[in-house]
Amino acid sequence: LTMIGSEIDAACEIFSRDSMEKFKAISLTPMVLNDPHRWLAETKTKLQWLCEEVKERESKEKKLRCYLLQSREQLKHLTQMKENEHHYLYKQIKKQEKLLEEVHREKRELLEKTRRREEEMGALQSTQVALDHLESVPEKLSLLEDRKDTGESHCRREMIEERYTKYKEI
Repeated sequence: LTMIGSEIDAACEIFSRDSMEKFKAISLTPMVLNDPHRWLAETKTKLQWLCEEVKERESKEKKLRCYLLQSREQLKHLTQMKENEHHYLYKQIKKQEKLLEEVHREKRELLEKTRRREEEMGALQSTQVALDHLESVPEKLSLLEDRKDTGESHCRREMIEERYTKYKEI
């Protein structure tokens, strides 16, 4: 019985170290060892405390396991949410890249179109200058013809005056 009592005391001491509620060990005095009823009552009290301590620790362990499972589930859920968010953001980035490429393509097309129009405008302006020059040529020809006519008229007049002068002399 003394060995059983020592083992129970050792177990109580070990559990008491980690327990929130320390066990007040009842010392085994020679009087207690001689009184089997008192020894039995004290041992029963120690065993009851050990049973309560084991139940309490099992309850805490169960709560911790439950908390651990919940935490793992939350972590899985959060990880899945982050992966979904990254996937969504990746899709959005790809979509924006496509839009940006389309805008750049349209910009290049507009610049090319503008360049062609400027070239056409330059060609049209050159054509307009040439046409204006061609339109002014008949006017210049007309002026030249008028001058020519004036020159011819002047020559005829001189001829006529010479004839008149000769005629007068005759």
